[in-house]
Amino acid sequence: MFSSESGISELDSDDFYGPGHRSTVDPVKMVLKYMEEKGLSLAQLFESIFYGDPDCTNDYACRRHRTTFFQELSLPQLLVRIMKNSGPNGPKVKLVEWMTEYLMNILDEEIARAVSHLHMGEVSVEKILELDFQEIQEWMENPRMGYRTLWRMLTRLATSPKGRSKNKMKDPTAMVITIIGQLAFSRSHHANYLQQAFSLFFKADGSSSKANTLLNHLSITMSSTWQNELVDCGLLDAFTATALTPSCRNAVA
Repeated sequence: MFSSESGISELDSDDFYGPGHRSTVDPVKMVLKYMEEKGLSLAQLFESIFYGDPDCTNDYACRRHRTTFFQELSLPQLLVRIMKNSGPNGPKVKLVEWMTEYLMNILDEEIARAVSHLHMGEVSVEKILELDFQEIQEWMENPRMGYRTLWRMLTRLATSPKGRSKNKMKDPTAMVITIIGQLAFSRSHHANYLQQAFSLFFKADGSSSKANTLLNHLSITMSSTWQNELVDCGLLDAFTATALTPSCRNAVA
């Protein structure tokens, strides 16, 4: 289910306890029996230890055991083991739903940042001419200000495992940046930095209005009306007088 590339591997019990470990079933049964006597379920124990009870959160002994737990067995290992041994009616479905929802929330936050970063505002030929996909990639991958999870997900989806290991010629960078730009533009037409750049390039290169209409429906360019307004105010002539940066030209060529 999980590949070694993700940093999570499917581990058998021997991987954690060692090849010669003793069975823990007897002491575990004793602990469970004691918990029953105290009216404490396993779910309540985990809920209390892991920040569900303020008293347990601040208690020294609880903190010490909580820290030891994370040092001895990582949470990803535990979740993978639960999913691996889960039956058709087990917790696997709920875990997958939770992880999916958690990932969706992260992606929502990141695409919201993309909308903000790709906000163009007033048309600026100078800014468009500075378009550099390598620079955009750097801040998109930045864990603090970019969209690292979104970037990694799209890059992974754009390449097969075989391609990632053997084919070093195909670089999905330009495509991934364009997709993120499309998603941001779909959420807000103010996030149109890439769309303005592509519109100017295609118009200057002689693209027809029909072709641009298709590209606009795909959220790749601005509308033909927007392009025509640039022609009327002379901005297209200013753009065609200067070449795009090589990285942008290669990306849209």
